[in-house]
Amino acid sequence: QASMTSRQSLITVEAGGKVKVVLKWKESTAFETLTQVLTQAFLQRAAIGWHGMDAGRQPPPYWLELALASELELKRYPALGDHWTRMTARQEPLPLTSILALQRDDRKANGHRLQAFWFRRWLEAMCHNHHSYKSLINRMLMPEVSPTALLSQALSFDTVSNKDSEKIEALWQKGLGKTLQQHQPPIFDPEFSRKRIQEWMTLRLPQRMVSTDGKNPIESKLLAALWEQNNTPELRTLMTRHLDALTLQLHRINPLFFNAALSLGQTLESLRDGEATAFRTALQAFRDDFETAQQLEATIDRLLTSAKSKRAY
Repeated sequence: QASMTSRQSLITVEAGGKVKVVLKWKESTAFETLTQVLTQAFLQRAAIGWHGMDAGRQPPPYWLELALASELELKRYPALGDHWTRMTARQEPLPLTSILALQRDDRKANGHRLQAFWFRRWLEAMCHNHHSYKSLINRMLMPEVSPTALLSQALSFDTVSNKDSEKIEALWQKGLGKTLQQHQPPIFDPEFSRKRIQEWMTLRLPQRMVSTDGKNPIESKLLAALWEQNNTPELRTLMTRHLDALTLQLHRINPLFFNAALSLGQTLESLRDGEATAFRTALQAFRDDFETAQQLEATIDRLLTSAKSKRAY
């Protein structure tokens, strides 16, 4: 027998290739904990079926366990896909060698769960067909194999050298960006929409520009503070740039912040055109719309947090 334990589970490989799972269950047990335990047991059983008892007694590659467990979680909660795409897009890509070296006892490993998830998806896409992908996973579960060597073979490199490793790394870095781009949701989430609006409502000017009193350099001012500067070439260039970006992405702004984005656009237009009355009206409308949207966002976040804490699996 061989067993692997954690604080909440015990996985035992018994005679005949049977894999036994004991999970310490509570109402507060996270669904991702359940999926990860079951995935680990499944991979150990698959290793036994493909390579014998010795292979099953070893823990499977942790990146693969994290990736497949995440796929199970996504099947249960499909909306997580858009969230994971946005979260990963904000992270620095993890080097391929670091993903392959993820360890179960590393406290930081779970923080790279999404990187492992996207790496597996990228890897499946890079394989010529499902048979090639399945064959690669099969060999990944063999005892004492070199993951880099297997990847080199799967990606049709003749030898395993430093140059090959660099090629694979470059493919992964480029592939992650392309994969995330393909999975970008058509509508931004509330948080990202709010941050985009905050960027568009702030105009950063070169420090060499000074305010009308001739003393204090302007670094970053909100719209209301820029009326006296609206004829400067630098500010007009920035206004045009922000207005173009807003117009281009308006259809992707979350409905929660759509009115605020629309009134911000009207504010920028009136600022650019030098229409004082229209500027004051639009600016007040933007302030009201943006404040209302932020209040609704906070209310929704509280409700979702409360619902998540009460969720039982």
